Amino acid sequence: MIKRLTSLILLLLTSLLAGCEVDFNVISFGKRNRDPQIMEVYELLDKHYYENLPVDISKVRSIDELLSFTDNYTYIYSNIRSIDIGDKYVGLGITIQEHKDGLFISAINVLTESDNYLYVGDIITSVNETNLAGLKFDEKTNLLKGKEGDEKRLLVSRFSEEVSVTLNLFEVPYESISYYKKGDYGYIKILRFTTETDEQFKDALTDLESQNISGLLIDVRDNGGGYLTSAVNILREFINDTEPILYTYYPKINYYESYENTPIEEKTYPIAVLVNGNSASASEVIAGTMQKYGHKVIGSITYGKDLFQISVKLKKFPEGTYLSFTQGYWLLKDKSSVRKGVVPDIYYPQVGVLSINYPVVYKEFDKGESHPLLNSFQYLLSRMSAHIYEPGLFDDNLEEMILEYQINNGLTETKRLDKETQLHLIDYYRSLIKDEVNDYQLNFALESF
Repeated sequence: MIKRLTSLILLLLTSLLAGCEVDFNVISFGKRNRDPQIMEVYELLDKHYYENLPVDISKVRSIDELLSFTDNYTYIYSNIRSIDIGDKYVGLGITIQEHKDGLFISAINVLTESDNYLYVGDIITSVNETNLAGLKFDEKTNLLKGKEGDEKRLLVSRFSEEVSVTLNLFEVPYESISYYKKGDYGYIKILRFTTETDEQFKDALTDLESQNISGLLIDVRDNGGGYLTSAVNILREFINDTEPILYTYYPKINYYESYENTPIEEKTYPIAVLVNGNSASASEVIAGTMQKYGHKVIGSITYGKDLFQISVKLKKFPEGTYLSFTQGYWLLKDKSSVRKGVVPDIYYPQVGVLSINYPVVYKEFDKGESHPLLNSFQYLLSRMSAHIYEPGLFDDNLEEMILEYQINNGLTETKRLDKETQLHLIDYYRSLIKDEVNDYQLNFALESF
């Protein structure tokens, strides 16, 4: 013990004489082993994370514990992120989440074959005869990967029953831009901001302008963001200003970085941006900046994310491992924040079938039960019935609506929201959301020019 204290005193004296700062948090008396991976992540966050970490690093025992002191946008990843995927990939077109019994299907690409065989709420319990229970998440997801044409034999838990589904891996469309001309107006939907989205946007805009559009609607609904530079480059297609159009602020060093702009010839046609509560980050850069320059924003108030993240490759982890963390804030041209969301100039929330949650297979329901998952099924039934219903409650009115639906569609007349009836209603829902006539928010925006 005396020898350790002597070494510590010598270390302190040497450091002070050399004019170095001493971090007492990282000095160990040998009671705890310092994990090099924890220290690498900590040192990056300590230097670059936008807030000071309220943590005694000498007491941290895992990466997860360390990251618990950060925000939800700070994490370690090794697989390719969605914003880095190209316009297509090989897979099944499903979004999955961890589940103790396997993998929970939380979303399905409606343009893929999987939409005909799988349902949101399904739990994949086995892939090619390999049981998923007990495996790590990466081990589970790796079983779903492969090359185009590979067969995947899935065992799915649905309504507590096992269902076999066999699918072959296929090319899944994953474009970041879609566009068309409707009437006299151009429409560009930005689904995500990748490193190539700005160039794809320019190509789409050039094509639409060659068709002599009389106005342009930019749709960033349900777009959670991506690369900030991609959004800024898109803005530069429309803004005629010599002043900076955006700022990023680094709190750790109290520094503002400006995004300069080159004056251009202004567009002669009106431009509007369509947003909703899931428009976040880079989407709000587009909406908030266009609004500052006098262009209309239509829809509902946006998410309100004014933070930006960077990714750094980790050296003490397996090859290809990165740390993504929040480094600061982005601010509009007048250095104002969108933390409370971008408020539309014309408020028009989504209505109809696209305003409800995707109906989830969970359990069969009987009269007298109440559950929030009933809401979506009640709405679908109400489209073909004059009955009034109490959201989330299985009462006499809902029973009558179910019986009427079962009779009209040749289903077993159980008066229950049983498996057969639910799956039939979900298929009906899928047909509705694929029809653009049901996107009332979009149709309203196109009529607002």
